[in-house]
Amino acid sequence: MHPPSLPDRSVEAYASATGDGRLERLRELAGTLSDVRVLHVNSTATGGGVAELLRSIVPVCNDLGIDTDWLVMDADDDFFEVTKAVHNGLQGSGEPLTDEMKATYREVTERNATEIDSEYDLVVAHDPQPLGMLERLDERVPNAPILWRCHVDLTDPDDNYLAFVSEYTGPVDHAIFSRSAYAAIDAPVVAQVSRFDPWKDQFGTLEAYRTATESIPSLQLALAGGMAGDDPEGLEFYERVADEAVDDPDVHVLTDLPDTTINALQRLSDVVVQKSLREGFGLVVSEALWKRTPVVGSTVGGIPLQIEDGRNGYLVGPEDVTGAGDRLVDLIEHDERRRSFGDDARQRVRKRFLLPRQLVDLLEIFVDALGRES
Repeated sequence: MHPPSLPDRSVEAYASATGDGRLERLRELAGTLSDVRVLHVNSTATGGGVAELLRSIVPVCNDLGIDTDWLVMDADDDFFEVTKAVHNGLQGSGEPLTDEMKATYREVTERNATEIDSEYDLVVAHDPQPLGMLERLDERVPNAPILWRCHVDLTDPDDNYLAFVSEYTGPVDHAIFSRSAYAAIDAPVVAQVSRFDPWKDQFGTLEAYRTATESIPSLQLALAGGMAGDDPEGLEFYERVADEAVDDPDVHVLTDLPDTTINALQRLSDVVVQKSLREGFGLVVSEALWKRTPVVGSTVGGIPLQIEDGRNGYLVGPEDVTGAGDRLVDLIEHDERRRSFGDDARQRVRKRFLLPRQLVDLLEIFVDALGRES
């Protein structure tokens, strides 16, 4: 890896071409990031739009007070022949992807990753070339979010090249695309948010997911949950679920995530599952419904109070993994139905399950228990 030479660039150079409001906003954001160190990584310092962008972005960020580095990969012609084929394949055409090409890619990206020894608060990888570095970088700076900036047209990729690149996107926390249409190839996501407990039936959710992948092979499943302090079985059950899913790279077993991440997962998943075998109320169902995410849930406990079958989600029997998988496919394959269910879901929670309504009921019980006149 090596840093390219950079020109002097000042944000003030743009004052005559853009409004004062835009520059003021830049300065406000830069002030928020004044204690952050950022790394950009790509494969060339010259030629092409990515290099041209970074040649301006990096010095302007430093001028604004954001400590920003740019490192370029060291590679030979064999590597660039492979990455050119990857570029072409992701844009819809290219030569067959061979094991030898994959090996060349891995060797060069892993070697470059070992050469980064500085500390960073955020890493931006540009295009497919540095993706193979990210797992090692994630180990090197585990608390730094990793962003992938995709500059290529992904509207019609070759499946083999897309699958190859996807092997390296696990450490990516956020992805940036030049057009929203390029992100449309992102795999659909189903999530279940529950503590790890036999009654939450993560194993049944895994079976339902596997049923759904027969129709939607690219489907991703996130099983996310915390460890309850009063549940000594939690860690053991988590490990059993993780062992069951370990051979499937499209299943992500996650624990002790911050609330903001759980919030994002519930909002951005295509469908949420709550396939409990027993359930008191199931607050996570209301959380997902409020965020306009339809839910496939089982007909136990308080789940049917929240889900109106065929209006804001689907209800299935607690043992019906095939039915749950079929309902997932139905919602993922019908965008308009999923949006309609999501709109209805939010309204149902607004009317019935927000805290003020619950608190009214609770305080009325307090008044009655104390023999007071309301």
